[in-house]
Amino acid sequence: MRPASSQPEPALDNCEGSITQSSDIIVNPDPGLPVDTTPMFSNGQCTVVQH
Repeated sequence: MRPASSQPEPALDNCEGSITQSSDIIVNPDPGLPVDTTPMFSNGQCTVVQH
């Protein structure tokens, strides 16, 4: 989520901690699969949407 030096602390750590989990990640998904392109951290705020 970018280098910590360019993001406010501890907001970035808290955001990363809130989403840390074991998950499958699909690289280059098929055209029919949904893709969320929302930034995970923006303007000093956690913007993660967990699906």
